[in-house]
Amino acid sequence: MNYKYRHIILRSIKIGVGTTLAIIIAGFFKLDYPTAAGTITLLTLLTTKKETVKLIINRLITFVITIILSILVFNFIDHSYLAFLVLLVLIVFIVNILKCENTLSVNALIHFLSNNDYSIGFIQNELCLLIIGVCIAFIFNMIYFYETYDKQLKQTISYIDNKFQIIIEKIIEYINYPSSHSKLWYELGQLEKEIIDYQKLALEYDENVFARYTSLYVDYYEMREFQCSILHMLHYEIKKIRVMPDYAIYVKDYLAYLKPYINIKNDPALQLDHLNEVLEDIKKIDNYDLNSLAILYHVLMDMDEFLIRKKHFYDQYRDVLDKF
Repeated sequence: MNYKYRHIILRSIKIGVGTTLAIIIAGFFKLDYPTAAGTITLLTLLTTKKETVKLIINRLITFVITIILSILVFNFIDHSYLAFLVLLVLIVFIVNILKCENTLSVNALIHFLSNNDYSIGFIQNELCLLIIGVCIAFIFNMIYFYETYDKQLKQTISYIDNKFQIIIEKIIEYINYPSSHSKLWYELGQLEKEIIDYQKLALEYDENVFARYTSLYVDYYEMREFQCSILHMLHYEIKKIRVMPDYAIYVKDYLAYLKPYINIKNDPALQLDHLNEVLEDIKKIDNYDLNSLAILYHVLMDMDEFLIRKKHFYDQYRDVLDKF
């Protein structure tokens, strides 16, 4: 099953079961407004694992603030609707200052208008609803088999590396036969779309797994997305040349040399050194068409950016990539 649909199905089941269970538990303990526990669970389950922990802490803090403000406001203002308005304005202001706006929906669930008695019993009821809601959400958010994501992300990286090699091969073919029909624009566009899709999967994995270097996947796809835009520019530049000159062999040979090194584990330092040698050789060319030579030189400079971006990625994750 496609990972997107699997994720949607599992998330739907998790939210449905978790929300219902929170309501059942709140009802079992005979709490007032048991559905509020379910709503809290639902809203918390919409976040990732890392966001869940932060959100639970923020909700507990803002709960205390809300209760204190509720007691103060409703004791000083007799009209319940006016008191509710003042209270909500204060809460919105505070949660924005604290940068925890996502707790506001839970605060709004505290039953201000239906309860004029802010006794210990009322506060305990609301606190229990909150605890049940966030605890069920925390447990259900921790139960998720992201280990399969790691395997899938490794497979997609191999797939994308291979796709880049194929694109490079097609650019070489285009240099050899510039008059032939090329689908490079379409294939580059499709590759870009796939990278963006896989990047979403990598982001979800990074936000839901408490492990070192999970950001590697996110950074990998950001790097490949950047390199894809470089290949777009490179192809665009090459298309400007009507008749491919003999010295286009410098570009063609370099791309052929580079192709097998396009993989996640490779340190591009040697490829950068070789590229500098090629650029120096191009400067020595006699009897050239200035426009064509400038374009080919620019193409190689694009490849310099292509490799430097990979070099930054490799240096950041050198220790991990050796074991990848």
